[in-house]
Amino acid sequence: MFKWLSAVRSEGKPVTGPMIVEKAKKFGQDLGVAESECNYSYGWLRNFKFRHGIRRPDVTGETLSANQNSAEKYKDEFEKIVADNDLTSEQIYNPDETGLLWRCLPNLH
Repeated sequence: MFKWLSAVRSEGKPVTGPMIVEKAKKFGQDLGVAESECNYSYGWLRNFKFRHGIRRPDVTGETLSANQNSAEKYKDEFEKIVADNDLTSEQIYNPDETGLLWRCLPNLH
């Protein structure tokens, strides 16, 4: 279920809670799980999102609003900057990716 959700979100497609529930029901049917054996309720959805660290099941317009033409133009310029300054991949910082580490913060309690 989580792999499906990740794949859909990586394509920039919006995903809602009801869509997640319906897909879970479909996967359950495909696996031979009777619908009476699994209650796909709001609580199930809440627990699924909590278990996998999903804060918002929908995708914002960030992926869809990326300007591909500008990115391609800047790619050559960026490669030149890296080469001119003899930078390694460890020295290149992408602040957009820091959201992946939000759960790695120390617990100060």
